[in-house]
Amino acid sequence: MAIDQKMINEFYAMPKLAFGCIDKEGSTPADARQKFIKALEDRCVADPTHTIGPRLIDQVSTNMCGPASFMYCVAREYPDEYAKYVLSLAMHGKGSIGSLTVSPPNAATVEIGGDIAPVDWVALASIRDDKTLSRMTSAKTGIGGMTFPGPLTDWFNKTGLFKATNETSPVPKALFTSGSGSLDEPTTSLNDLLKINNSPADYVCLLVRARIFKAATSMALGNPDHWVVMTDNTNNNRIKITTQSGQTLMPIPLGTEVVMTYPGDFLRVDENIRKERERLEAGTLNFRVYTWGDIVDINASHGGRLTVKRLLADYFGFVRVNKI
Repeated sequence: MAIDQKMINEFYAMPKLAFGCIDKEGSTPADARQKFIKALEDRCVADPTHTIGPRLIDQVSTNMCGPASFMYCVAREYPDEYAKYVLSLAMHGKGSIGSLTVSPPNAATVEIGGDIAPVDWVALASIRDDKTLSRMTSAKTGIGGMTFPGPLTDWFNKTGLFKATNETSPVPKALFTSGSGSLDEPTTSLNDLLKINNSPADYVCLLVRARIFKAATSMALGNPDHWVVMTDNTNNNRIKITTQSGQTLMPIPLGTEVVMTYPGDFLRVDENIRKERERLEAGTLNFRVYTWGDIVDINASHGGRLTVKRLLADYFGFVRVNKI
C-alpha cells in the first residue's frame, strides 16, 4: 500500500514535529525522518510470508504488547488507517483510526530511549497513554504500560471498524499473594480455552504469561503480562488439539463435569466428561502467533510438544475480534 504522498511531503516539510524526539533518532533530522517513513512503509506492506509487513511492529522491552497487538490487527486490515494515524500523531500530536481519536498529553516532551523503533513508539505509546493514569515518559516505563482486557477491547470497538468481545478470566487472587499459589497450576479451565472455538474470529488476542515463550521474562508472582495475536485465518483462528493417539480435533467446550445431585445435595463427577477433559489436556498444541515483532510457533520453546495442560498454566483468556 502506498502511503498518502501529500502527508509524507507535509511530514518532511514541517519545521517542528509534535513528537520532537523523532528528529533525534538519526544523524540529522532529515535522516531521522527518512528512516521513520521507510519503517512505516515496511509495516504497511501486505506480505503473506511475514518477512515484512505489520509483524514488524515491535514493542521490544516496553510493556506495550497490548497496543502492539491492537496495531498489528489494524495494520493488517486497514494499512491506510494505520499510516494516517501514525503520521498525524507524529506531526500534530493527534491521530485517528476510524472513529477512535488518540491525543497523548505529553507528545512534545516524551523521549524514546531504549531500542524501540520511533515509528512504533509513536503509534503504541500514544494509544496506551491517551487516557490512562500513569504516563509513558520514556520507553523505560515498566508496569504502568500494561494493558488490561477492557481497554484493549474498547480500542477495537471505538474504531467502528471491528467488533470485539472480552472473554478473559479474572486472575486468581492467590497469584497476587506472596508465597501462595503455584505458577504451574492451571489459571483457567480447559473450557475457558475451548471457548475460542465457539465462533469464528478474524483475530484472537490471547492474554498469557510471557514465560510461555521465553524463560524468566514474566513479572513476579506470575501475573498475566503479555498479549499475543493468533494468526491462523485459514481455520478462523480456532484451537486444534492433537491427542496422544494422533487424532486432531477442534473441540468446543465440554459439558459440566461436576454436578449437584438431588436429593441429598452432593456433588457427582461425570466420568465421561472427566476422561475427555484429561484426554484433551494431555494433547498437544501448535498454532502461530504474532508477538515481539515476529510470527512464531506457540510450541517453539517446548520442543514442539506444548500440552494443553501446560498452556493452561499461563493462559488467562482472550479478546475475540471480527471486522465489521
